[in-house]
Amino acid sequence: MSREDVTPGRFARFVKWVPRADGWEPEYLRGRVLAKTDGEWIVEVLGEEKRVEKAVWSVYR
Repeated sequence: MSREDVTPGRFARFVKWVPRADGWEPEYLRGRVLAKTDGEWIVEVLGEEKRVEKAVWSVYR
């Protein structure tokens, strides 16, 4: 699946891996995509706008 496969106006889920003391753990984010640029998605999460970096996060299906 392409990292670009997110349509503005629709809900999407994202995942990134975070290091922990005992290994790696996924962190998830779900929100409505407002826009996308070359380097990030702009996502509304619980009424707050967040910048989701494409180099750090992946689209999660």
